[in-house]
Amino acid sequence: MDDRRHSDRPSIACLGWSFNASTLLSSAAPGIIVHTSTIRTIDAKARTCCLRASTFEHLGDLTQQEQDPITRLVALRPYTDHPLLGSSSLWTLVSWTLWTLYLVEWRMQFLSNLTGLSQDITLGVFGLPGFLGTVPVAYLVFLVVNRRNEHFRRSELLLSAAVSQLKMVANPTDTTRVYALNTAERDLSGMSFDEKERSAYLWGLLTMVPYLGGFFLAYALYRVDRDFGKHEFQEFSVIEEIQRGLGLPVSPIASQFRRWYRGRNAALFFFLCIATAGLFSAYWLYTSAHAPEAHFQVQSHLEDEVQGMLQGSPRLASTSSFGSSAIVR
Repeated sequence: MDDRRHSDRPSIACLGWSFNASTLLSSAAPGIIVHTSTIRTIDAKARTCCLRASTFEHLGDLTQQEQDPITRLVALRPYTDHPLLGSSSLWTLVSWTLWTLYLVEWRMQFLSNLTGLSQDITLGVFGLPGFLGTVPVAYLVFLVVNRRNEHFRRSELLLSAAVSQLKMVANPTDTTRVYALNTAERDLSGMSFDEKERSAYLWGLLTMVPYLGGFFLAYALYRVDRDFGKHEFQEFSVIEEIQRGLGLPVSPIASQFRRWYRGRNAALFFFLCIATAGLFSAYWLYTSAHAPEAHFQVQSHLEDEVQGMLQGSPRLASTSSFGSSAIVR
């Protein structure tokens, strides 16, 4: 179930529009002088619509960022590749217990018979707290899905910018590098098609539905887990081709066969959630909050390496992060 709506966190989509507009003008007509106010107008509209002003307090000089979209996208990494506090998943157990007691009271009226109160009151004793207990769970689901969307979008824009910059300076006679960049561009097109945005708002709200919310929670986690596994395979493949385009040595073991994302057996976990009437989803939600952290760490090393090479940094010219001891699995 895909939905293209965007969240109100620092939007990467609007940065993509700003970057694409300025890049198109500069690359399509290199001999034409474009007034800087034109670029500022485009970026100002994008920031007004999509970004909170506080984001740019941490991004440094805006003029330099407009000239260097790769630096700007790397600077956004703390806002897209961030850890989540998984303790809110404990509310899943609280909510599950209260809704179970609600069902027992509805069928057996044990509390109503014990206290002499009407069944409507005793059902409210369990139902209202049970519903309120789903709120932190729904918020955590929103954060998990939204982080997936933002990370995928930023990665796609960053890799596209790197490939475009390399293709502009690549020597057409160097067939090895040209072929690597063409392969990276083709793989990026596949990533753009496969990595459709999922509505964080929708999945968060669906988890609040009594009883059925456990099924929606399990399915949301199933999709996020599968998406991240596929994303890592495609993303690291593109980065490896960019490394070849830069002339970097690449590990003899293909990066696609390595796994840093701590995914689980999504099909098995989904079955366990259904078999336990949603109880197992508390553990799965907790692990999903922390699962991408190793992936983020490895990707940050790779992005720094590629950025350093594109900016002509000699300290990164002789090693590849796939074989570097700086990356700890």
